[in-house]
Amino acid sequence: MKVPRLGARTGISIAAVALVGAAGLLLLRTLEGRSGPSELVTAPSMLTEPLDTPISFRPDWMAGVIAVAVDQPDGRAIALLGLDETGGTGVLARAFDDIDGMAWSPDGERLAFAARRGANWDLYVVPRSGGEPARLTNHPAFDGWPAWSPDGSLIAFESARDGELAVYQMDVASHVGLGAGQDLAAGTGVAANAGLGSGQDPAIATGLEPAVTRLSPADAAGPAIEPTWSPDGTRVVYSVWDGELAVYRLDAVDVASGETLTLLAPEPAPEHVPQQAAGSESGQASEQESEPPPVIDKRAAAFSTDGALVYREAKYGEGSVRAVDPNSDSGSSTTLAARVNGFALAPGGDAIVFLTPGRRSSTLEVRGLDVEDAGRWSLAELGPDTETVAWGSGTLPAGLPAVQAMADGERFAVGRGGGVASLSLGAAAAVETRPGLVRIDDINVSGPRINAAIKADFDALRAEIRAATGSDFLGTLSDMWRPIGFDSSRSAFYSWHKTGRAFDTFMSFTTAGGGDGMVLVREGGGRPMWRMYLWAAVQDGSVGEPIREPGWRFSTSGWDEEHELREGGSRALRVPGGYWVDFTAAATRYGWHRIPAISRPGFDWRESFSAIEFWHYERRDGLSWREAISEVYEPEMIEEALRGAPPRRGGGGG
Repeated sequence: MKVPRLGARTGISIAAVALVGAAGLLLLRTLEGRSGPSELVTAPSMLTEPLDTPISFRPDWMAGVIAVAVDQPDGRAIALLGLDETGGTGVLARAFDDIDGMAWSPDGERLAFAARRGANWDLYVVPRSGGEPARLTNHPAFDGWPAWSPDGSLIAFESARDGELAVYQMDVASHVGLGAGQDLAAGTGVAANAGLGSGQDPAIATGLEPAVTRLSPADAAGPAIEPTWSPDGTRVVYSVWDGELAVYRLDAVDVASGETLTLLAPEPAPEHVPQQAAGSESGQASEQESEPPPVIDKRAAAFSTDGALVYREAKYGEGSVRAVDPNSDSGSSTTLAARVNGFALAPGGDAIVFLTPGRRSSTLEVRGLDVEDAGRWSLAELGPDTETVAWGSGTLPAGLPAVQAMADGERFAVGRGGGVASLSLGAAAAVETRPGLVRIDDINVSGPRINAAIKADFDALRAEIRAATGSDFLGTLSDMWRPIGFDSSRSAFYSWHKTGRAFDTFMSFTTAGGGDGMVLVREGGGRPMWRMYLWAAVQDGSVGEPIREPGWRFSTSGWDEEHELREGGSRALRVPGGYWVDFTAAATRYGWHRIPAISRPGFDWRESFSAIEFWHYERRDGLSWREAISEVYEPEMIEEALRGAPPRRGGGGG
């Protein structure tokens, strides 16, 4: 891959890519004669039939299949999207509790992925033609992020089997009795080549896993995660936590010798005058007095076909994809895509697929990496926590089950006839009803009421968190429903609490042993959102998963008070160990979404605790505030309450 200079003006004519949603036709397009940010156009009516929108220029790299995780009626599934002229979608694997991390084999015939099924995270492999996935690992600890070696005989992966996330390699070929380079997934799957019945797991049937070797050093200061192989197969590159600087860097380990080296070191910390801790008479800086750490993480490395190192550079979870030219003496890097949750390179290394995060969804996009082919297409709108994607060669296999419509409205664009057609998987239009409010009797909160239409989902979320944490976390809340006329200088008049569609969690969580059982991870810059983790009741790997990010400290620690006040605190020095329940992800599955911290003059989260909003979750379901309030109140009561109300400042909140 020639490291490109993206963003240059071109004369390419790129037609529209359509995304169909319940509110109308969403059109992402790049205008003739210039590249740059897409323009959003809203059509006046909803389309019920696929829209054929031919592309006037089709780049050579628009080929292959892309794998993403989606929701289906029977659980999480892997969907394939065809990129050639025939296009299409299909389900490759299904009926998992969760899916996180996937990689195509070098020949494009097998997909390895990490998934939770039966209260355990393991690695699976499935042929591109479909069939029952075969389980590769059989360990109670978390296993994730598979990466194939260039010859297809080994898989590197991350696992918590030694207590903390570390990088291992698995000899897949020897486990099934095949030589390196032979097809491990012919016919009905890996198991068929081991003399096992169709659909059997070799790890279960034999009672053994493939030969597993630890690659990352045992004395690492924190997690080692997200491995990938060097093009020659001699090294594995991974992200490792730097305990002194509280940041992820990229290291490489020689598979044969075990020797490690740092490929990309953390960036220098900002210049400042270190603060000396109160009462200290020593000129030596303690941990609290040391330099404030850099927060630019180096994550999720990959290599292009010509050896360029590609990685995700992230600050507080917000990241961009960058590439380092292997022929550059300066080590300078180029941005390939901005605001990225996850990414994968095309098999030929001349394009990139990536997930652009939003508050309610993530957009799957592709773009070319050469200036002449720098078009950008939107392929799908997926769940907000979708972070993994894989791009393989070949065409979409025939006979795969169809992707079924889901109520949360995931949407795909499907290549067809040299163009891109839109396929809506959204729910049908809502029937006009007034569910009203219903009381929840067994909850400890003032205003224990909720919109009757969503009470069942709240109860299901509450039960799931209670089972996972051993405590009724949602049985005691800070806030829930507020009367329609409620007004306060510290909350929005048009708060979603009034609609019966919001709740505020309790602001701490104590484990059964009396410890602090809540970790808040900052995601975002000036107006961050917070991902909440709760300590799992069982620590054997059957509940929750390891955390990859350190928690956020809202108070100053003594590194640099000016720096920490400006940032609203700092990241902790260590990534917490053990297994944690991602409360934010669980709430999202039931339609409840967090909101960003408040940052406005006189009420900024860096200065006012009540503006942090990590506790606030709301469920809008595509409704405006006026539509939502109309579900629970008669029009006359609404008009009376809004008479003389203050002007709206925004979309509500706490």
